[in-house]
Amino acid sequence: AEVAIAARLPLYGADPNIVPRGALASVGLNYAEIGRATAALVHRVLNGERPGDIPVVFASGTDLHVNRATADAIGIALPEGVLARAATIVE
Repeated sequence: AEVAIAARLPLYGADPNIVPRGALASVGLNYAEIGRATAALVHRVLNGERPGDIPVVFASGTDLHVNRATADAIGIALPEGVLARAATIVE
């Protein structure tokens, strides 16, 4: 992230953990929600439900995370629509 900021390049990725470390943005799955859904399925199996009887559940949706400080540092103005959609905004 430091190299990208020094070169005034937007760094973008799929892992939200890179945004607080200086990336401009990330869009990816909500891994906490996936973990909760997985735990719920495991709970059902441990309570005796047959795995073959449990419907398949697919992850859906993505979360946007943006770093306003990085945007300012590299001279990018983030549109209000982007900020409104963001799950997190790092100042």
